[in-house]
Amino acid sequence: MSDHYTYRITWSAEDGEHVGLCAEFPSLSWLAPSPEDALAGIQSLVSDSVSDMRTNGEPIPEPFGDRAYSGKFMVRVPPDLHRSLAIRAAEQGVSMNRLVSARLAREGCRVKRIDLGRELEAALGEVLAHVRGEAVLPSRIVDDPAAEHIVALRKRMKLSRQRFADRFGLDARAVQDWEQGRRVPDRAARVLLTVIDRNPEAVVRALDERAPAAATSDVVREATRAYRTPIMNNVHRSEYVEAIVAVALLDAGWKRTESWDSWDFEHESGWRMEVKQSAAAQAWSHPPARPRFDIRARSGYWDRSSSRWRSSPGRHADVYVFAWHQGVGESVDQREPMSWQFYIVRERDLPDQKTIGLSVIQRMAQSCRTDELHSRLEAVMTQA
Repeated sequence: MSDHYTYRITWSAEDGEHVGLCAEFPSLSWLAPSPEDALAGIQSLVSDSVSDMRTNGEPIPEPFGDRAYSGKFMVRVPPDLHRSLAIRAAEQGVSMNRLVSARLAREGCRVKRIDLGRELEAALGEVLAHVRGEAVLPSRIVDDPAAEHIVALRKRMKLSRQRFADRFGLDARAVQDWEQGRRVPDRAARVLLTVIDRNPEAVVRALDERAPAAATSDVVREATRAYRTPIMNNVHRSEYVEAIVAVALLDAGWKRTESWDSWDFEHESGWRMEVKQSAAAQAWSHPPARPRFDIRARSGYWDRSSSRWRSSPGRHADVYVFAWHQGVGESVDQREPMSWQFYIVRERDLPDQKTIGLSVIQRMAQSCRTDELHSRLEAVMTQA
């Protein structure tokens, strides 16, 4: 059955990888460097999820391609629009149903020319003019710096990797990956490294200049735009839920870890916590999602103390916090912390499978609200 599901591969700018999605399982996703790996990963994850659901007696979503559609659905529109459609249908001598159906068919087949499309057309026109000898396009050759070149550049300045990154506005982990050959700098980073090589003080001066307050606020407002919508996508919703948990556990001994760590929070006692989330209302899916959470074992984890990857198969958190937002409809707002339900389960009690459904979690733990997270976590941590 998993071969009949509807899959989609898209690029995730936040993760820098391709993400595989499944319309029938909107709470699942798979990140991979290539589209082919993303598709294979999400197909495998869906197949495992279907097997787990069958084992646990959970209802399995029917593929959209296997469903029969009546061609009828209810749509609520503003009264003014309803009146306008009725008048237009009467003027054309057709039923309002036929009018709307024809409009939807045309809209579904029409490719909208957005600004990006017009920019691409203009760019192609410039390229054609250049090929015909009618225009000269400006160009720059930016060398692809080898790992040894980046190391030499940093050592020439007598800077540690962290100080080099801090001084020139780079990510220290990215610099490490470049130097060790695990990643290649993208075009923007190559340009910046070239300028650093030729005129480092110009970069430092540019970074030291403070932007006007209005411009800074505009950037902050744009950067947080994705978190201001009532229904967020999976990537931003995950970050938002972790922020909710972080605020709820202030002064409780929990510290949020870095994005590359293999768990989300760490307690001063040494306990590790993973936060998983799902929501009925999805940004790109109309039917309410069937909640499933990723609990698969990992091949290892990043050891911060030694800055090395440790090969250690298994799950590395001691406790899992599953967040569920059941709201659907026009009034749903996933930004409201008190609208989330949380379920706390110790890792040792989780089944040996890759995903787990909400119904199974609800048989293992009672839900709690955001303001109850601290006390509920303490109770779970003190269980024998």
